[in-house]
Amino acid sequence: MKNESTASAKANLLVGYFDGMKDGYATGWAYTPANIKEPVTIEIICKNEVVGAGVANLYREDLQLAGIGNGLHLFRIKLSYELCDNGVHFVSARDAKTGSALKGGLHSTGRMARTREFALMSRAEGTVLLKEMLTFDQYIFL
Repeated sequence: MKNESTASAKANLLVGYFDGMKDGYATGWAYTPANIKEPVTIEIICKNEVVGAGVANLYREDLQLAGIGNGLHLFRIKLSYELCDNGVHFVSARDAKTGSALKGGLHSTGRMARTREFALMSRAEGTVLLKEMLTFDQYIFL
């Protein structure tokens, strides 16, 4: 029984590093040594909310040269517009499948601000609106 759980733990072992933030993107690398051909899906987290997600499947030469998998383990994930409120936010990265945190810890987004020609709603406002739309019991068809 112990060997099965050890084998399972090794199969899910996540190796990687959250490098940091640049120009509204989170970057780093991640892979599972037991299955280098299956890219890892990474989530970027701020205050227990997912503010970005993407796959670690881009090529990074230094990884391959260092013998880290096949080098196709880089992630570059666009951050949610919600972080563009000119405030400083701290984010971390984790494996979406297992919830395992990447090494590298918290990184500051710095002050990000974007101007738009139209108003945006927050995630909370959008969730409320979506729930209202999904529970609407009368539909109008033209």
